[in-house]
Amino acid sequence: MTTETKTPTRAVVALVLALAALGLSLYGALMAEGHLAGSPLNVARNQPGAEFTRASENARLMLALVAYVLPFVLGVTAAVLGGRTVRTLDHDPSYRLGHLFAVFAVMNGSLAAVVSACMAFGVYGWPHVPDCYTT
Repeated sequence: MTTETKTPTRAVVALVLALAALGLSLYGALMAEGHLAGSPLNVARNQPGAEFTRASENARLMLALVAYVLPFVLGVTAAVLGGRTVRTLDHDPSYRLGHLFAVFAVMNGSLAAVVSACMAFGVYGWPHVPDCYTT
């Protein structure tokens, strides 16, 4: 007797969104600030940033949106969609792969949202923190 495994489409979509958000948030955390002209990291290192961000304000804005805003939105969307998918699945063993995909979507989507929010705060919010907290 074979048991067919059922994977809901919503669980797969949530996992794909979460993995895309995680990839973009890792780019934002590891590389985007080095590319962004005028970022605190580049100012501290006395580096100008990437050529395409020095030449255009629109390029800087698009880089910030792709590296910090898009992973946050995709991560929250994936986490919410994964959470709702888990609640709708039966406890039938044939749904075990759907549960796995949905749970990983919640975990990875949440991680991506937190990483991108922390990086956005570090790049754009840190200069506004009072001196008594930074010294």
